[in-house]
Amino acid sequence: MTRVTFGVSASSIAANIAIKQNAIDHDGKFPAASEVVHKSFYVDDCLTGAQDSTSALKLQQKLTKLLTRRICSKKVEYKRLVVIL
Repeated sequence: MTRVTFGVSASSIAANIAIKQNAIDHDGKFPAASEVVHKSFYVDDCLTGAQDSTSALKLQQKLTKLLTRRICSKKVEYKRLVVIL
């Protein structure tokens, strides 16, 4: 599966699971961005900050790199929902 079909009742949770699983998979390479994904995301909205504009720009670039990485195909179970990534 390469896309999440919206309009399906479980699609928003499937997208959220995919974003968080990507952060788990690439935590070693993008630790700060991964932490932001786990603590500062609501569905697909990121609400975070930084001490200064330079730090904010670096974090934004790391988040972009993390979230544009390809998700490896795998089966993820969340409560009773099974998502194939």
